[in-house]
Amino acid sequence: MCVSRGVYWRTGRQPASAFTLLELITVVAIISLLIAIFAPTVITAMAWARTARCGSNLREISKAVAHFRAETPNGELFAEAWQTTLKPYLEGKTDIFVCSEYGGTTEEATEIALTDMVYFRVQRGSQFFQVELNENPYMVKLNDSQYWQARAEGWLNNPNSANNFPRDEWPYQDDGTGVYWLCMEDYGGDWDFKDVMTKVTNNGDGTTTLYMISGTTGHHNTLRWKSDDSEIAYIGSNNWTGMDQIVPTEEHQTSYGMNEHAQDVRFDGSKVLVMDYVWIVARPMHNWAAQIGPTPGVPRFARHMNKMNVLLSGGEVVLVRPEQIDPADPFVRAYRWEP
Repeated sequence: MCVSRGVYWRTGRQPASAFTLLELITVVAIISLLIAIFAPTVITAMAWARTARCGSNLREISKAVAHFRAETPNGELFAEAWQTTLKPYLEGKTDIFVCSEYGGTTEEATEIALTDMVYFRVQRGSQFFQVELNENPYMVKLNDSQYWQARAEGWLNNPNSANNFPRDEWPYQDDGTGVYWLCMEDYGGDWDFKDVMTKVTNNGDGTTTLYMISGTTGHHNTLRWKSDDSEIAYIGSNNWTGMDQIVPTEEHQTSYGMNEHAQDVRFDGSKVLVMDYVWIVARPMHNWAAQIGPTPGVPRFARHMNKMNVLLSGGEVVLVRPEQIDPADPFVRAYRWEP
């Protein structure tokens, strides 16, 4: 029997044929069409999911505010140090301080350092006060260039007798160096912010160097650990000499800002409390028009499809267009921002 007829003769089956070029082109075209139809829907759905996560962050912050107020009914929630104040009520979940649409650039999030580590203890007669080593009502934060420019203009200097350093004219701008200054007012009432000036340098090895200058202060200042209230260093008064202190670093980021009037607003109302923002403190005097993002006329912190999440003082989280809460509008400023 002849066996040279091969597989076809033995099996009786037709040989499998490949896709034709036309069939391949048709399949690719159908797939491309489906992608074109559904991709925007998927992208939009993912954006809405990130918006929802951001709103969830703000609701967690709202709960922390409520716990803080319940435990410390006379406590003041200063905008300049609000993360430090609320962190104990968040079980260390510092990731909720960052919007889910945060793009990873220093322009969109602000580094918070040393918030749980150290503070100044100021002795004024028989009274003692605590000043956080972080931007707060008694501390001005400047980058290195800003600090030396202020000194050149006569501020923060021993010979200069002028008081009331115009802090609103010197908003902190991150220069990417990891170095900044914290200039303290010691409760003396002159608001010159030259009583203790601390240069903060991130060493990149888990430690930070504090270079502290004792300027014009009439009180006794000591740098202390928050964990056990033990003394790290004594800062003498009126000697204008500097000293180094190396401390462990604890850092996290925030892309939210709190209304600078937070300590004065009613917490059962509709004022802005916390919102998507570029700085820790959201001040009504900030110029949103200078923060333009990819969409013309829209600030870059309107991350959620040109809108932003806002936590109101009554606890409600709302998604709004920038113009709805823009403090440049005097009516909006009075209704949404000022006490």
